[in-house]
Amino acid sequence: MPVRDGPLEFRLVAEGTCARSARRTAGDEPWNPAGPGLGTTLLSDESATRDDPKTGRFRPWGFTGAFDGRCAQDLTGAGAAADFDGTRYREAAAERPAGT
Repeated sequence: MPVRDGPLEFRLVAEGTCARSARRTAGDEPWNPAGPGLGTTLLSDESATRDDPKTGRFRPWGFTGAFDGRCAQDLTGAGAAADFDGTRYREAAAERPAGT
């Protein structure tokens, strides 16, 4: 997705088993969708397995939390860099109007 020079803000909103990304230039501009909603069921290591040498089968390995990461590529070939200044986590329910 092409963007102009300058700071950008990204957000990820997870509801149930779907997460939706959005972006905007830093400030008060409205959020713009950044791709389709994606399933969240594999964003954790809950589905990780390991071989059980006693049975020869795979067994659940455990759960340590959900994962979220940031990544950017310059698809123009210009070698532009992306620097990330930080991350904030906030419960989305706090931003919804009462009764929703």
